[in-house]
Amino acid sequence: MMCSALRSVADCYASTLFSVSWVLCSTCHPHIESAKSHVASYANSALVALYWNVGSLINDEILHNARAEYGAQILSNLSQELILLYGNGFDGPNLSRMVKFSKL
Repeated sequence: MMCSALRSVADCYASTLFSVSWVLCSTCHPHIESAKSHVASYANSALVALYWNVGSLINDEILHNARAEYGAQILSNLSQELILLYGNGFDGPNLSRMVKFSKL
C-alpha cells in the first residue's frame, strides 16, 4: 500500500515536471523563432550592404567607373586574394555581379 502511494506521488511529480517543462518550452518557442527571424533578416541586410559596398569600391577606386582593358585582370587578382581570406564567395563572377549591383 505504501509503495502504491509513493508511486502515485512520483507519477504526479513527474507529470507536474513534464507540464511545467512543456509550458516553458511553448512560452520560449515564439521568442526563439522571433530572434532567429531577426538574425536572418539582419544577416541578409548586412550581406546586401557588403556586396554593394564591395562592388562600389571596385568600381570607383579600381576601375574608375570605366571597364578598362585591365579591369578583368584586376578582378581576377583581387578575387584570388579575397578567396584566400574569405572563401569562394568572392570569385571573379561574383565580384563582377557586385560591381553591376553597385551601378543600379
